[in-house]
Amino acid sequence: MVSRALLQALGAVRIRSDVERKRLHHMAMLERSACGVAAGIYTEETHQRVYHHLAQIARNILKAGYTVILDAAFLRRWQRNLMRDMARELGVSFAIASLQAPEPVLRARILRRHSGGLDASDADLAVLSHQLATQDPIAEEERAHAVTLPAALPLETLAATAEWRALLERVSS
Repeated sequence: MVSRALLQALGAVRIRSDVERKRLHHMAMLERSACGVAAGIYTEETHQRVYHHLAQIARNILKAGYTVILDAAFLRRWQRNLMRDMARELGVSFAIASLQAPEPVLRARILRRHSGGLDASDADLAVLSHQLATQDPIAEEERAHAVTLPAALPLETLAATAEWRALLERVSS
């Protein structure tokens, strides 16, 4: 997992949207919501609540002087803008790690994650298809903050790339 590797490289605090979403709904981390795409705890209203909650947690951690990794899909531009604006307001560095991998790699990862049953994510293949079809691509004005990572690479190989070094440099400055 890229966010775990970043966590180790930066000594940061990682906040996972999957965990916080369930916390807001009084669910155990590994409890399955079984609500499907864009329903239950995955409605647009809930996305708004979760991302604003993530921003508030991040704000508190940043004010305490720590680096934060927000581990979330950030499929919508407003979600990325919310975090960028908060970082700007606090005067801290901000980066978008845009993870890119071929769809078959993403599918295999989801199947592997589900078979283990030890991850907070409820994402399944239907969710992946929905995300791929509805995500807002990184906009031109976001590109100054974005680092595209070839996420299909094994972590050891990814950590040796220029893209990885660029991301670490961006968040360390």
